[in-house]
Amino acid sequence: MSSKLHFRLVSPERVLFTDDIDMVVIPGEKGDFGVLPSHSPLISLLRSGLVTIHDAGKIKERIYVSNGFAHVTETECAVMAEDSIFLEEMDAEMLEKTILQAKKELEEARTEEEKNALKRDLDYIHSKLEILKRLKQ
Repeated sequence: MSSKLHFRLVSPERVLFTDDIDMVVIPGEKGDFGVLPSHSPLISLLRSGLVTIHDAGKIKERIYVSNGFAHVTETECAVMAEDSIFLEEMDAEMLEKTILQAKKELEEARTEEEKNALKRDLDYIHSKLEILKRLKQ
């Protein structure tokens, strides 16, 4: 039995993280769950939230993810996320400006399709901002 778990997080644009770690906490569809070496196999959809990577008794990395899934085996865990960003790359001021712009675009949207897409974008940006503010407190 290995004392480490091989963890990989990928998005369509890039591989964000790959390494052997002690534990990872993942924002699953039905709540956060931790994965350690020798975990039971599972597949879970993701909800928007933070993947927290633990190693050597400390948090090694925090990565915001949304829209994707996690695949866990006894020796590996892979997270495939449609969108992901390292926590330190997130900027509250920029997110707030983006929210204002999206609200303006929503007011000007003409079709239901446009409105629905902008509402999804707004929800996504709000979730990023909430997480960032909560962690900065």
